[in-house]
Amino acid sequence: MGDSVEQPPAVRSSANSISAELAGEILAGSELGNLPEDSALLLDKPAALLSGGLIGVDTLFGEAAAAAGHLVVHWVAPSTRVSKRAQELDGGGSLCRLGPEALGHPKVLAALDRCAKIRCGAASFEELCSKSSAYRERAENLQRCFFQVARASAVYVVAHRPAVADDAGLPRMDLTGDLGWAAQMYIDRFEPFGDENNSLLRLFLFDDAAAGSPEHLNDVTTARRWSFWQAPSSRNGLSEGCWTRFGVPEPVLHSTAASAWKAGAAPPAPFGFYAGLGASRMDWSCTRHDEALAQVYAARPEDRSLRKRKGVGKGKGTAGTGAGDALPDMEV
Repeated sequence: MGDSVEQPPAVRSSANSISAELAGEILAGSELGNLPEDSALLLDKPAALLSGGLIGVDTLFGEAAAAAGHLVVHWVAPSTRVSKRAQELDGGGSLCRLGPEALGHPKVLAALDRCAKIRCGAASFEELCSKSSAYRERAENLQRCFFQVARASAVYVVAHRPAVADDAGLPRMDLTGDLGWAAQMYIDRFEPFGDENNSLLRLFLFDDAAAGSPEHLNDVTTARRWSFWQAPSSRNGLSEGCWTRFGVPEPVLHSTAASAWKAGAAPPAPFGFYAGLGASRMDWSCTRHDEALAQVYAARPEDRSLRKRKGVGKGKGTAGTGAGDALPDMEV
């Protein structure tokens, strides 16, 4: 028999060429924290957007990220209705399809169980589905949302806060629909719900509220501006998280060098693998999503040398995962 011909390695030039590997990294072992910022899965891009490619802000996030030179990953479940423009982005190369095995992974189901308990007071997501067929119909898309936020370095949301939260638990984290569950899954990674140190939490909201709309909360704290989710801690005295305006001076005892980004007017620039979430329906006569996205991609980067180093705050984790021991806070 003749010598076998060695096959060249597969070319990895678009998101869908690394989708299985990336999904595996997100689900990997017992690792916590952000995906590594120096991962080869960035394909030599400065950062990667984890999105869903849905109609509305999801699609616009993808286009803005691509224009900034970022890798765009649109996670797609079998029932996901991807927008035409998302399908056309990078010649379809941004579409990363998730199969039943990944969507039904125990980590995904555990995240949905935590959300069902926190947002709806249910013992499990299955119990919630048994009481409401609407949640069962959403299950696949909620499972898909896990892959956007479970290992994301930060989450940027462009959507309105509803006048009335749509989950029975009326959570303070009041974003509605699937993106509300995605944001909750991200929050649940951090103390007091999860094992990651909450000084590393980076959840940003541009409240795209329409003035005078009875469906929108129009809270003066957040309406038509960027805010961030302030997690509870022994330093700030909060018993639960809340949306907080940028640029509001913190008491000196609450301030740390690692939280210097809170003094700005908008979020710091995206880094690593970050998530972008947004509303699928907008009032096109007054939406300010274009302003919000422009601010994200024109932002100055956070000085990450001042952040807690790869911390989950409980001594767990391994090098390179964003899950090692944390440095103590530094007073400003």
